[in-house]
Amino acid sequence: MAVLPLLAALLTLSAPLQSNAPLPRKGWLGTQLAPVTAEIRQKSGVASGGLYVPGVVPGSTAEAAGVRVGDVLVKVGGVAITAAPQVATAVGAVPVGQSLEIEVVRDGKPLTLRAPVKTRPAEKGENYEVLYDQVVSNGHRIRTLVSRPKAEGKRPVLFLVQGIGYVSQENPITGPSGYSRILKAFSDKGFVTVRVDKPGLGDSEGGPANKVDFDRELDAFRQALVAVKKYPFVDPDKVFIFGHSMGGVHGPILASEIPVRGLAVYGTIARTWMEYMVENSRRQAALAGETPASIDKTARQLFAANHLLFNEGLSATEAKTKYPQYAEGVDRMTPDGETLSGVYMGFWKQAYGKNMAEYWSKVDTNVLSIWGENEFIASEADHPMIAQIVNKNHPGKAEYLKLPATDHGFFKTTSTEDSFKGWRTPGPKEINPNVIDALTNWVDRILAKS
Repeated sequence: MAVLPLLAALLTLSAPLQSNAPLPRKGWLGTQLAPVTAEIRQKSGVASGGLYVPGVVPGSTAEAAGVRVGDVLVKVGGVAITAAPQVATAVGAVPVGQSLEIEVVRDGKPLTLRAPVKTRPAEKGENYEVLYDQVVSNGHRIRTLVSRPKAEGKRPVLFLVQGIGYVSQENPITGPSGYSRILKAFSDKGFVTVRVDKPGLGDSEGGPANKVDFDRELDAFRQALVAVKKYPFVDPDKVFIFGHSMGGVHGPILASEIPVRGLAVYGTIARTWMEYMVENSRRQAALAGETPASIDKTARQLFAANHLLFNEGLSATEAKTKYPQYAEGVDRMTPDGETLSGVYMGFWKQAYGKNMAEYWSKVDTNVLSIWGENEFIASEADHPMIAQIVNKNHPGKAEYLKLPATDHGFFKTTSTEDSFKGWRTPGPKEINPNVIDALTNWVDRILAKS
């Protein structure tokens, strides 16, 4: 299916949104993926590479091929798998309907499975329709997923800017994830909701996803934000951005360029990347049980590694060759020399150069800065700082909110330690609805002032 019928009807009303030929649908494996733990490696016999399969989606290519929970995925379409972005790229390279070869290890035995490649089923809702639209960014077609209420009239918008990770946003807004729960709440209130698949993810062109830098990713959101205001069913003066994690870095840049009614961010940063990375490393090392002396030693290494990789612009190999005394810090930051936290180093080098305080000082709109008290990924200090920066230039526009019993993923937890343990433990987790209440109440208050 290249385009939904409703979208085809809308093209004559929103010609500026149509760019070149309709963006085709790509194939979809349909598995959850997780790192292979030492215990799983020992049991499976997979010495290196591969990804663990904790879940298989009904109706997916994986289910049709016979992939099971507990398998270790080792090859897709002949490509050896070591990281999640490779899976999407390998599946997307096979035309829909053609056979895909999947190699797994199950109970220590290698198996080769096959099935025709399927697309995700088109999303449908009782009170909304989903437009599979597109924008062009840096010469590539980018998929946008726009839920439109069936009610008539110009509607307000919630524009989601997600965090880092190589995961498509093409998931039903009726699903169990935190993003889905937030989008569903706003859809139920009669809002248009907007999701953007980053370059190289889902149907979007411009990959491979794991080589897309910060500025290219940012521009995909920029073009989508400009485009959504042109829909005939959107009130362009009532567009709200919600930026989560890295989305809270993209958010103020977008809002400093394109007028919006409000910008909410959650679990993000406002200080320099060096401050954040060293502080975050300290916090997580302590939660992992490292000694104070070890943490101090690591911090010294990380200060040097950050300077060499970001300020000096050296590659990991160059940094370790010229300054072998700091090789431990470089390896800690980027074990493979190419990624940091699984994300392309070129992305981080551009992000490192952004002066977030400067962008926040340019934001002239309503701002809500949220931090969950059980966070171990983002620091509290950045969040009241955001409100302070905005209010210094635009008094009364921004507020800071600390949410109890909530962590970086909107999960309901009892402590930072509980959150840290939960993130390292596979399995479903409970979403704390207080983040939904915070966002909807904030938007209601703003719109009530109209």
